[in-house]
Amino acid sequence: MKKALCISTAVLFLTTFPLVQASWAAKAYTTDAQEIPMRSAAGAQNRVLLTIPKGSAVELVKTNEWTQVRYTPPDGKSKEGWVQSKFLESRPSESAAIKELKGENTSLREQLQEAEMARAALAQRERETSEKLTKLEVSYEELKGGAASYLKLKGEYDAARATLASTQESVQALIQENQGLKFTRTMYWFALGAVVFFAGLLVGMWFRRKRKTGPTYRL
Repeated sequence: MKKALCISTAVLFLTTFPLVQASWAAKAYTTDAQEIPMRSAAGAQNRVLLTIPKGSAVELVKTNEWTQVRYTPPDGKSKEGWVQSKFLESRPSESAAIKELKGENTSLREQLQEAEMARAALAQRERETSEKLTKLEVSYEELKGGAASYLKLKGEYDAARATLASTQESVQALIQENQGLKFTRTMYWFALGAVVFFAGLLVGMWFRRKRKTGPTYRL
């Protein structure tokens, strides 16, 4: 069983790692050591535009001793400026990667909650429609023997039955969608565990290599 789990984890890593590499293209990440000031031009004497939080992702524009980057803060308004290249890394820190995965998981939970609420609303509508249909059936049986409103009541009855059938189809579709979301969340947590594991492994290898080779910086 452990062997099968290892194989599954390896397959998952090999399938997701190219996507992770693609998402890192043309990006860099600030270190976890401190917040980084982004300046209006290259040089420590220039005006500070804003402070980039630790472990944040930035887009590379120009690279040298100072790097021109584009940073998008939580308000969504991107800004360009210059930071010292020594504070940038080609890969996100473990804490930054976990933070991004937590954000995606929160979004997935919100979508699942919305689906649950929609399913509950449809179920309530189905109950109300069923009650209305039951009343119409009783009235229909009472007036079926020749009441003047027979044809009108029959039309309402048929319309209510069609509405009930449509509602039931919607509920079934929503139940299937809900099950799909639950399965997706399960696979997501599994993928999260694999990514965090390999991220920790890569960070550990990096620190061991750094202790052997001494402090170097490669963009």
